[in-house]
Amino acid sequence: MADILLVGNGPNYFSVGVSWADVVRATAQHARLRNQTEKIIHEPLPLVYETIAARYPQKEKRARLELAKEMRRMAPNEIHHDLMGLGWATTLTTNYDHCLEQASGESFGPANLASETTYSVFRRARSKNRSIWHIHGDLAGPRTMMLGMHHYCGYLQKLRAYLTTKADKSPFVFGDPAQPIESGRHSWADLFLRDDVHIVGLGLSYAEVGLWWLLGYKFRLRHQKKLPCGSTTYYVMGSGDPSEKHRLELMVAYGVNIKVVKGTGGPPSKKTWRALVDLLESVRAT
Repeated sequence: MADILLVGNGPNYFSVGVSWADVVRATAQHARLRNQTEKIIHEPLPLVYETIAARYPQKEKRARLELAKEMRRMAPNEIHHDLMGLGWATTLTTNYDHCLEQASGESFGPANLASETTYSVFRRARSKNRSIWHIHGDLAGPRTMMLGMHHYCGYLQKLRAYLTTKADKSPFVFGDPAQPIESGRHSWADLFLRDDVHIVGLGLSYAEVGLWWLLGYKFRLRHQKKLPCGSTTYYVMGSGDPSEKHRLELMVAYGVNIKVVKGTGGPPSKKTWRALVDLLESVRAT
């Protein structure tokens, strides 16, 4: 059991990057649906994206390629550098870009544990000492980038089959406890279940169906199968949003630890991020 990071889009707000809303708006622009899409832009964005992708698959494909091209221009900022400076061996990220790899100062290359063209159950980048798993896809393969709800649910279907059926045989769920997971084919989901996961910079809305299912499955395995599942800690940064109260309470019901990193109102500042990095440093020291 180890400590691993799960990094969301939070650090990217300090780079000149692309937000989720930007992605949906750009895709709508390609499909000439900008005005119509703007009316529903505040709804869960994977659902909004699906209204475009379902009707205009070719335009959606072109927009996806443009998005990957735009993300290649994104440069890491000091938050990326601070997170990778922690030196943790395993990082999961929902981001498609390579800012974390670039910020590490190390040379990463593909080290996938199975061939995948659409999903990212086994998609891994590795340096000499570290691994980064792009769990929502990688800009190097635009088709893998999870954008619409159709893709999210297909991914969940693959994850669930891998973790619940002996045919696919997850080493954590069905393997020999005496054998390290890393000794054979494994997925980021095996590490998520086994290890102590620290979630930072990730909103974790209910549209994240795969991650919510995995939180529930980790809770189920711990209580029903008595498997040695690690802990999960979700870091709330800044003053917090009162509307998030019930979502955080649900996380607690799923066995997630909530840690609040104090800050000012509005989005987390660089000062708040530095406080978070200090907190993570103390975790690693223990």
